[in-house]
Amino acid sequence: MQNEQRQKYNRELLIFMVAAGIVSALLQLTISGSVSAGVEIALHAGVIGAIYLYLIYSAKNEDKRNTAAEQTTRQSAVENVLTQTHPQFATHFAGANADLNQVQLLLGGAIGKLLDSFGGMQTLIQKQRDIAVNIVNGPDISTSEAESMEHFINQTSDTLKQLV
Repeated sequence: MQNEQRQKYNRELLIFMVAAGIVSALLQLTISGSVSAGVEIALHAGVIGAIYLYLIYSAKNEDKRNTAAEQTTRQSAVENVLTQTHPQFATHFAGANADLNQVQLLLGGAIGKLLDSFGGMQTLIQKQRDIAVNIVNGPDISTSEAESMEHFINQTSDTLKQLV
């Protein structure tokens, strides 16, 4: 594609140079008898300046075209990479998603078992507290000692409840 653009540019430049030469020769022939050498030099300098400006303008346009073509090439290269890697990423993400689901199931089961264990532990603590209160309320212990023991047991029970 760039080769075709270069050939087109070369053809346009050749046509312009031939046209500029013809115009310069015609001007030389028509003015040569009646105009001084200074005017002829100025005319030739003008033609050369026009050629120079045309070459600069053409080069800028070609640079713009090349830049646009390079950007299009880069975009298509990025799109190709994304298209090629998409299935691989999709496979990896699907595997990661499956692993995440498995971890969630395992954690859900472990949390359920832990809650059941703590519930059973709380039941056992409550039974032990009730037994201790029955022991404290027995006939062999004085009332102040019983209250002190009951207070101790209640504090211990509250502490264990907070722990659970």
